[in-house]
Amino acid sequence: MAGRGVDIDVKGLRDLRTELKRIGPEFPKELRAANKEAAEIIAVEARRRAPRGPHEGGGRVQPLAGSIRAVANQLRGQVAVGGARSPHGPVLEFGGTIGRRGTTGARTQVRAQPSLYPAIASERDEVVEVYGEAIDRLTSRAFPRR
Repeated sequence: MAGRGVDIDVKGLRDLRTELKRIGPEFPKELRAANKEAAEIIAVEARRRAPRGPHEGGGRVQPLAGSIRAVANQLRGQVAVGGARSPHGPVLEFGGTIGRRGTTGARTQVRAQPSLYPAIASERDEVVEVYGEAIDRLTSRAFPRR
């Protein structure tokens, strides 16, 4: 847009956010929404792929699918797995050992049952499309054609 006197040099998402903030205060919020939408695509697929069934330890252990959630800010979209009620989340993704609830020292070997990384691989094209559409929307609003 040489005729409008606007120069933008973007090298990454952080630069895009900075430039959008300079243009208008509402644009970074829209970038956050795009990050959340992309993360939710991955989270939905990861929930679908997450192992199901009884979990050791009794108590109030939450199934892994219930602990997968999308979170986002203006810089990134993330998928969080596990938590206080699902401490087995990261162990199920990568394998390893986890302590048994109610015992001291007893550990259970857990084989990897990945759901997050396969979800990322399978939904990559859709996530790229979401970001492409978001950038098109943002730039067309920031720089309307005459």
